[in-house]
Amino acid sequence: MSIYVDIFIRLITYTFSEVFFVIYDPCKIGKTIRKLRKERGLSQDVLSGLAGIGRTHLTMIETGTKAANMETLGKISGALNMKLSELVIQYEVDCEDTEDVSS
Repeated sequence: MSIYVDIFIRLITYTFSEVFFVIYDPCKIGKTIRKLRKERGLSQDVLSGLAGIGRTHLTMIETGTKAANMETLGKISGALNMKLSELVIQYEVDCEDTEDVSS
């Protein structure tokens, strides 16, 4: 039994020492969504329509005044023609880029 405990402790130690943690920031996810929307040449009206959410709701998400829940992020990512996981990865990349600039 102690071998399993040892393996578990090593795994946890490795995981916490090697993983980059990103804290959810509504302003940063909003900036990522805005960037992706503009890259695709979509207006807020079009993206919100494709996502099935209100334009003002999308505006509040993009400005960070309202935090999007997982369901809404899924709708937005689908409207951007990407998986939710791809949106999260882009958010993480954007957060890393922001930290590099501020350092």
